[in-house]
Amino acid sequence: MFFIQEFIRQRTKQLSPQFDVHFKHIVLQPNQGLVLKAGTDIYLLCDIIDDVKVESECGLFNWEDVLSNEQVYEHSGDILIENLRNQTNHLPIMQFTYKK
Repeated sequence: MFFIQEFIRQRTKQLSPQFDVHFKHIVLQPNQGLVLKAGTDIYLLCDIIDDVKVESECGLFNWEDVLSNEQVYEHSGDILIENLRNQTNHLPIMQFTYKK
């Protein structure tokens, strides 16, 4: 968990001059999938979440996937989010939006 906190701290420091920062908490219903049209916004996962798949042009985050050799915490473009469990799941994220 410390790794994620430090990554978020450093990435926020890098991006904050150009981006507004928003904290979001997505609640996913059982087996729900959704697509975020992020465009140039950057989304950072704030925690390791079991049974959630997040996929974008940047890569894949799926903690349960034993075949994946990399977990990507930063996403942009079209982001596919899937709740892989039969119960409600929670996904805390930070959204970085270009300042106008």
